[in-house]
Amino acid sequence: VLRCGSLGTVHRYRESGGRLTALQKVSIESGDNETKEAVHHKIRLWKELHHESIAPLLAFEMKESEAMCETELIQWSLQDLIKKSTTATLSASQLAETLTAFGDSKEPADKFSNMIVKKECQVEIKLQEVVLAAKQIAGALGYLHGQNPPLFHRGIKLDTILIRQTADGFTEALLADIGTANSGQPSDSVNDSKDYGWAEDVQALAGTMQAYLQCVTQMKESEAKLKEDFSIALNRCCLTDQKLRPKAKELIYSLECILKDFSDVKPESSAPTS
Repeated sequence: VLRCGSLGTVHRYRESGGRLTALQKVSIESGDNETKEAVHHKIRLWKELHHESIAPLLAFEMKESEAMCETELIQWSLQDLIKKSTTATLSASQLAETLTAFGDSKEPADKFSNMIVKKECQVEIKLQEVVLAAKQIAGALGYLHGQNPPLFHRGIKLDTILIRQTADGFTEALLADIGTANSGQPSDSVNDSKDYGWAEDVQALAGTMQAYLQCVTQMKESEAKLKEDFSIALNRCCLTDQKLRPKAKELIYSLECILKDFSDVKPESSAPTS
């Protein structure tokens, strides 16, 4: 098992041709047509989405008692990367406090016990990587929010942001678990909250990136102002008055301005190699 997604557990899977992919399975109780229809609807939405920062749905299969979604195998989530960072300053309670303050759930601290940052000295995280990841996921949100009707992810957190190492040695952030997404239409699912919209997505992204920011291990003196600007951009996403929060496209513009001040637009990879 790689991780748990909104539609079920995610497993490593080898296709008949030998390629490794990720397979997400969800069990459906016999006769539960409501759940089956809701799952099918969410899979259908996911299949129609195509964006460079959204983990693509490669294939899916609906059975009477089970649904299966096949996606690209991306080994590392943001949660994995943080665990392998060289910092050891965040306890479970501190991380829970950070995520709650920046729009994640109000779960008790022990819910985040598996997110404790351990000093393994395997990964060094650069400030530029964090800003770039925020921009990439904001781009995915801008794409979702721009659909007709708009789609809201509803599940942004450390383990739904995946980190992929590209062939040229850089890293890319992708938004996963699109199975949580829903439109503003109340008919999408009886369990969907009508009070959730773009402002909550943006706030959740800010909270996740704030946790990532606290794990930066490499920063030049000249980047101190950029870190401050980045923090200000994240804080704006969490303003009490939702009308004052930036929409995803506005956030992208702010992050692009910050990235222009780095010497290189793309940072060197810090993704684990094993």
